[in-house]
Amino acid sequence: MQRWLAVVAFICFSGATATTNAKHGWFGLYHPWNGTVWPGYGIPADQTVYEAFKFGIASIYTMPEYGGFKFEYDVKFHCYNAKVNALYGILAPPSEGGVVNNPNDTNIWVPAKKPGLIQSAHRWSVIATQCPQVFGIIIDDFYWNFPKHITLDDLKDIRGALMGKPINPQTGEVDHSAPATTPWLQLFTVYYTSQFPFSGVKTQVLPYIDGVSFWMFAQQTHYSKFDSYIKELQGWLPGKRILTGVYISNSGHHNISKSSIWDTTTDALALYKQGAIQHHIFFAGAFFTKKLISKAQWDYLQLPVLFEKDLWPGLKTGGAVVQSCSTHAPIPGAIATVEWKVGGKFNNVTRQATVSNGTAFWTGLEGTYRVTVSKPGFLSYTMTSSGPEVQQLCLDPHPK
Repeated sequence: MQRWLAVVAFICFSGATATTNAKHGWFGLYHPWNGTVWPGYGIPADQTVYEAFKFGIASIYTMPEYGGFKFEYDVKFHCYNAKVNALYGILAPPSEGGVVNNPNDTNIWVPAKKPGLIQSAHRWSVIATQCPQVFGIIIDDFYWNFPKHITLDDLKDIRGALMGKPINPQTGEVDHSAPATTPWLQLFTVYYTSQFPFSGVKTQVLPYIDGVSFWMFAQQTHYSKFDSYIKELQGWLPGKRILTGVYISNSGHHNISKSSIWDTTTDALALYKQGAIQHHIFFAGAFFTKKLISKAQWDYLQLPVLFEKDLWPGLKTGGAVVQSCSTHAPIPGAIATVEWKVGGKFNNVTRQATVSNGTAFWTGLEGTYRVTVSKPGFLSYTMTSSGPEVQQLCLDPHPK
């Protein structure tokens, strides 16, 4: 049988007082960016965006290179070095330079210059088998492309490829009769306030999506209605997940107000604690860098203060120290699936792989956690406790 050995430690940190190397959390970036941030507010000179903020979520553009990062480096850094809680792949629709099907887009780690949506969905399915933090994909500007440029059949194929169903490398055809190998992955579509209400032809996509990535492009006009927008989405999309987004800047509104960013983010924190949203994403990594935000605008927005005041406090570190019950040797390569109980149900926090010493770590807010640890050849083990906590446990081999 599986046995829980002991509670090893209870580690907590808050903001700049953190003694660990990771802040992480339920919020992060749309398009991580290679650049340094303005110093001050406790941030030393020449720190990269990640070094300064240590985001818990990374949404990575599925292009050969973006934001000064090659695709492979971007994914592997956030998975293995940063060990973020969650990764999403952002897919470019035809209006943004992608295509639905590109059979020449075959290299998992080097997307084609015109990446195929089907091939990119397959790409992230393969990556998820190596990086368990992958939650799924976000199709950018989907409803500007559906149904004219992305048909319902196309969406079915994209979902099938994401689920790990095989695709024909010569044609891009998806074998829908095959079993899914990555059925836990999620498919999101970007959805703007200008596309309200979610009705008519849009409802055809509901069987094939897991939720929406919601954005207020005219954020300064709409942010006071943020909560009501979320309630409307919940009514139109029962059982679906919502990713909320906040702009630091965008192509139509360059100097976005501090109040629209702060208020939207603090409202998102309340919604997250209610279980109404899955993650909160800042657009974009570029606008955290000195190159693309002025010192005056940086000082006006006071983003480090927002994180220090509202986002980092309450984050705590949880973890699993996994050993063999019989030999007490560490078990690397086990997957810890972490869920947080909120709103009467358990929501995904992360999936982390144990490393060579049998450990895996994550961050979250206080509450009730359910952690399931599994590895082929062993009986899985699930435990529920208050936390986050660092737990030591052991796995028994599967009976032969």
